[in-house]
Amino acid sequence: MSTSELCLVACHLWDTIGAQAAGCQGAFLLRPHNALLPANHVPTPDYMADDLRTLAQQIITQNTDS
Repeated sequence: MSTSELCLVACHLWDTIGAQAAGCQGAFLLRPHNALLPANHVPTPDYMADDLRTLAQQIITQNTDS
């Protein structure tokens, strides 16, 4: 398994940023008062949702389509 096949699911953006910097995918679970940081050179998570069920479905769908 390569690093690019791994996906870190987190509700803190800095965790997904770190995973993406290491070559993994990042999945961001949006929580109240915890949003994206729109800034230059800050990667956007590969997946994003308000609830874990939707986030998991995004990951499953993306990985079965490829």
